[in-house]
Amino acid sequence: MRPKSTAFVDAFADPSLTFERAALVVGHELESSVDVSGTLVAIDRLAEPLVTRFPARPDPETSAAALERYLGIELGFRGNSEDYYTPENSLLDRVLARKLGIPITLAVLYIAVGRRAGFVVDGIGFPGHFLIRVGGDGGVFQDPFHRGRLLDSIRLGELSAQHVAPEATVDPRHLAPVSPRAVAIRMLTNLEAAYARRNEHPRAWVAADRLHALSGDDVHRRNRGLHALAMGSNALAAEDLGAYLEAHPDAPDLERMNALVVRARSAGKGGSLN
Repeated sequence: MRPKSTAFVDAFADPSLTFERAALVVGHELESSVDVSGTLVAIDRLAEPLVTRFPARPDPETSAAALERYLGIELGFRGNSEDYYTPENSLLDRVLARKLGIPITLAVLYIAVGRRAGFVVDGIGFPGHFLIRVGGDGGVFQDPFHRGRLLDSIRLGELSAQHVAPEATVDPRHLAPVSPRAVAIRMLTNLEAAYARRNEHPRAWVAADRLHALSGDDVHRRNRGLHALAMGSNALAAEDLGAYLEAHPDAPDLERMNALVVRARSAGKGGSLN
């Protein structure tokens, strides 16, 4: 069994943790080839043209337009709608190299570059489609997935209808800034799903393990058990699924989880994670 990484959890207790470092720490947990320090240097270099263009902090509209023009149009960073669920879209170093990503990783890049240029940029945890806000309270919203286009109230309403409910109006809570820790949890969730879709359960197991370590939510322990079961690690699966049921005796998936615990226990001890 690969234990929870103490260094990983400790990284998120650091109040100075940036969004880009949080994303890279997550990526390194899942793919050891992710070069955290090297990618940070690459982002420094990527931001240099904006730093020199804007020696003084511009207004929110000018800042957002500069990010759109530089990252979205000039450099061509965009959403990978053709292969949305590939894990590479959730790994910041791959996004930097391929200029393709999903909303949250592209948003992290915009935040990292914008802040280096002196812009005020926040991550906005909009349901189903991560955004950024430029200029602080009263600033402008921007969609890095669509090459950094600006979002007025009409477009925000369209996003609510698409990702929340057809009749939904914009909920101010969905436009609130989030922390690097919240971004890490969302990225790990995306990565777990991406690896599970490819039946790469060892990596999905790690993602679920780190999610449980960061959030304490027993649902992630259940998911960790499901990935262990898929790998034939029956003892680990029985332990995690049993703990989930013990903590949630009225769980909506009680019948299915009970059946899986019986299956795991009857299969005997399986292999271990490494």
